[in-house]
Amino acid sequence: MNRSKQARRLRAAGQAMLVVLALLAPAWGKKHHDTTVDQNIATELVQMLSTGNFQGMVVHFNKDQRKEYSPAKLKQLWSAVLNEYGTFKKQLGLDAEDVPGYDIINVHCSFQYAPVIVRFVFSDHSLVDSVFFVPDTPKKNNPTT
Repeated sequence: MNRSKQARRLRAAGQAMLVVLALLAPAWGKKHHDTTVDQNIATELVQMLSTGNFQGMVVHFNKDQRKEYSPAKLKQLWSAVLNEYGTFKKQLGLDAEDVPGYDIINVHCSFQYAPVIVRFVFSDHSLVDSVFFVPDTPKKNNPTT
């Protein structure tokens, strides 16, 4: 291959790299969402549940969930959890799952009869998109149990 042809190929490859870099540059400037804020909110929300501050909870919910989970509805759900699992004892710890577009925070809790995970799904602006109460099955070497 002659030098002229090599130079054209190198120039084309260099231009292709510049295009790729230009396309990727906006993503480099974006900071990954810090789940620490969501973790703090989730811990606070479980504390609010345990003290019956259902009104204070709804300010952390997104617009749709505020309609779905009124303070009265949250009180009803929490009562059902207490009826099933007994008296709330304490928070044991938490873990986070990163799903594209969402942060899932699992707050592991101790109740009178069995451990429960209070799972919060956060979307934009650290607002709660969903809340679930899930039986927590102890795992070997799980530091939260």
